[in-house]
Amino acid sequence: MDYTLYRKTFFYADIIVLKDDGTPQDVTGWTFDSLIKATPTASAALTTLTNTASLSATGIRLVDAANGAIRYQVSMADTDALPTADALAYDLIGTDGSGAKSWEQAGSIESKTTVTLG
Repeated sequence: MDYTLYRKTFFYADIIVLKDDGTPQDVTGWTFDSLIKATPTASAALTTLTNTASLSATGIRLVDAANGAIRYQVSMADTDALPTADALAYDLIGTDGSGAKSWEQAGSIESKTTVTLG
């Protein structure tokens, strides 16, 4: 999945984690991790996301765990720190209660500068 974010603004994307059969996965007790990088093979992350309970902090928030609903969110300060770019890379990894990891999503993020906020 590809996204566009605007620097100096709060960015979020609502995601439903699905089972192989296409039904929502119960993610109760799961943790999530994500890196935003300049390129998929870059060694350093520009931003790191982990589980958060905050409505405004950078991270991955469980919205409705029983129905697989999570929110991928990047704070205003962290979007401001990202470079303007056509295609930053990200991935999203889920870890269930037993420690098994699963790749949930990956793609590109276009990072734009707004005219008003600079």
